[in-house]
Amino acid sequence: VYDTGDTETDTVLKGIVRSERLPDPTIYIGAILERSRKEHIQRTYGLADWTDEEDFMTQLAKRNGRLLVGGEPDFNTIAVGIINDWQRGKLPFYVAPPDEDDEEGAGAGYSKGAGSMEAVSAEDEVAEEYLF
Repeated sequence: VYDTGDTETDTVLKGIVRSERLPDPTIYIGAILERSRKEHIQRTYGLADWTDEEDFMTQLAKRNGRLLVGGEPDFNTIAVGIINDWQRGKLPFYVAPPDEDDEEGAGAGYSKGAGSMEAVSAEDEVAEEYLF
């Protein structure tokens, strides 16, 4: 196995590690809340608002009836469920492509013309030369 430089959180969120086998699954909930849009989480779990990951898990535990003896929320069970939802795609997540200004050479090979982006490369120019 090669080291890809992923953090422990990355390996868990990529689904490499089963959430049921994690010693403390609650530590990964903050990363999920940061990476996913709030609207998606609200729609998926039916919660209006929360202050932090502990408040989020408390509200979700009460809503789903995942309480321990004495009415305390079962954070581990809730965290495992949230991680499973993340790993299985129930919580949408995407990364926007970089802007032209963000990365040097990101816009190379493109020319702007008449409001649209047209790909221009050396291969295209050679192909046009031989076709016409």
